Amino acid sequence: MGSVIGLEHPTLWGGLIDLDPAADDAAAAVVASLRSSAGENQIAWRGGRSHVARVVRAGLAPSDTRPKVSADGTHLVTGGLGALGLLVARWLVGRGARHVVLVGRRGPSEAAEETLRALTGQGAQVRVIRGDVGRADDVRAILTEIETSMPPLRSVFHAAGVLDDGVLHQQSWDRFERVLTPKVTGAWHLHQLTRELPLDHFVLLSSIASLLGAPGQGNYAAANAFLDALAHHRHASGLPALSVNWGAWGDSGMAAMLTDRDQQRWTARGIGVIPPERGIRLLERMMVRSVPQVGVVPVDWARYAEQYPLGAARPLLAELVRREPAVDRSPTVTAAGPRLRERYAALPDAKRRIALTEHVTGELARILLLDEASLDPQKGLFDLGLDSLMALEFKNRAQAAFDHEMPTTLLFNYPTVDAVVGYLDSVLFGQRQPGPEGPPPTEPGDDLEALLDNLEQMSDDEIDRLFTNGSTAEGQA
Repeated sequence: MGSVIGLEHPTLWGGLIDLDPAADDAAAAVVASLRSSAGENQIAWRGGRSHVARVVRAGLAPSDTRPKVSADGTHLVTGGLGALGLLVARWLVGRGARHVVLVGRRGPSEAAEETLRALTGQGAQVRVIRGDVGRADDVRAILTEIETSMPPLRSVFHAAGVLDDGVLHQQSWDRFERVLTPKVTGAWHLHQLTRELPLDHFVLLSSIASLLGAPGQGNYAAANAFLDALAHHRHASGLPALSVNWGAWGDSGMAAMLTDRDQQRWTARGIGVIPPERGIRLLERMMVRSVPQVGVVPVDWARYAEQYPLGAARPLLAELVRREPAVDRSPTVTAAGPRLRERYAALPDAKRRIALTEHVTGELARILLLDEASLDPQKGLFDLGLDSLMALEFKNRAQAAFDHEMPTTLLFNYPTVDAVVGYLDSVLFGQRQPGPEGPPPTEPGDDLEALLDNLEQMSDDEIDRLFTNGSTAEGQA
């Protein structure tokens, strides 16, 4: 979640320090990290030495290598009735599995029923068990059912999960818990209750969100980070484990719910989707390697790095992103930071407001994937399809463009082009924002005294009408 804080609030975030649990003097490690960080923002201390985080390219087993899939054992897939769970089930049966258990909290859909019939037609016994892996009793009951009526359990594929996206200032613990339960609690139950069994595979379907961070997915990134850590823990204990940080799967999983516009926005950021058959072949090649964690995502790293806002340095990606400065492909930004602000400051008031309007309109049109001419400066942006993640992206881009910290709630407080232009003109160039016509402003104390004097002179009926007579009276109240 710390990585997500860094992406959503780059100017408030310094980094992450993972202290050595065996060290006696944690304060000394913190001070040493601050003194010698040299731009690093993810540091771990072990044995008196600091280590920094890097994502590097992974080597894969030869393409013709296949993992062992026991024909006379049972294979358990949680989230088994979802698109990815069914994809794993089809792969297992295709590799010779004859006993597969699919676990889900609900019954199978019509599409899932069709897949189940096809797998049964291939000679496999596929059993669907309703249960919640977030409940220890449910997991025990599932494992008991396998132990008493099926061949021994040989592999576990944990694909259960839900999304509840939103930037951190909109999140609540209930929303976090909803996402954490199937991933964190479910994985821990599976780990504890199968650790004495002779498993061939224990595969956790994690997300690229926990490896790279993802704005708007603080809860999901945190949940999947637990899967990654659990895989390392099992690996260190000599138990089978693999956590795969998947990007979005095409036609499957949660990516199947993306609209065309969502997919276009991902493409603009340099991120592609994983073709299902390609993803399965990669899974096979990863399962035969003795590594606990691998990420899989089709990505143009240089373009991906461009999305990061001012102050969000990413040493984590230093081995993947080209070292020369990335080129900003946005057609609306010709200069950035202090230079852009100085150029606008030199303009007369009217021309500066026109320039700001063109800048804001261009950025929002790019984010919303709309034509600039279709953006009415007075129309509500959320009525045009803006969501919280898009609002965060605009805030970060405005922050980088003008080298000035912007509030996370920028577009929530100023939800039209005209409103946000007025705000920028005010905070960047000291211009008063246009407001409703009315009497000259007075001191707050004067307003209160005048209000009390007026109320004293009103009848009860007049006071009732004041507070119930529509928006104007409500505004006065």
